[in-house]
Amino acid sequence: MRKLTKDERELVEGLKKQRVLLSVRGELLMGNNTTLVAVFCGDGDHSDDKFCHLKRESAGKVHLLPDNGGAIWLDPNFRAPDYSSEEWSGLQRRWRDRITGSVAMKGTNRVALMVHYPCGEVTGNFGMGINDLLASVVRAHWRVKNEVDEFLAGRVERGEAVSSTKIRVPTLFHHPHPTQDRGQTWWVNPEHAMFRHLRP
Repeated sequence: MRKLTKDERELVEGLKKQRVLLSVRGELLMGNNTTLVAVFCGDGDHSDDKFCHLKRESAGKVHLLPDNGGAIWLDPNFRAPDYSSEEWSGLQRRWRDRITGSVAMKGTNRVALMVHYPCGEVTGNFGMGINDLLASVVRAHWRVKNEVDEFLAGRVERGEAVSSTKIRVPTLFHHPHPTQDRGQTWWVNPEHAMFRHLRP
């Protein structure tokens, strides 16, 4: 697992001081739910550590939806170059169905979006830096919130039982610890002024 460079560490420290990155609080992560749905990069260099962190903070069950790159695939401004328009539309429908289906199946109103840095998919294949990645996951946050809220409203209109009519989307950033053989996870604040222009 590659450590952050000096410049990257200083950037992360600055984001923490600006309160772009906040400490993860378990009660906000889970609310009254027993299960957290988590969109997650499956990179084996980070996945065990990220999963253990989620389990420890949530004190509940974690329902994983993994893919290389994690939540960047949900960013409405992101488009992988190797897909045709038809293929990309199909992939986006599949992601929406995976998330809404998991919310319905598990009866939860929490969907966590988690990204990590460095990430082979994000940095190696798509050339994103830390700020790019954070902006991407914030755009994904608003997209998922809006789409799942619409899905829940539709269920209510059809007379179906739902645990909540509003979804919460914890948005998380994970990176290697500077001195220990583990990572650190932070809550990305989507309401921060840095991301104000990204809100739909």
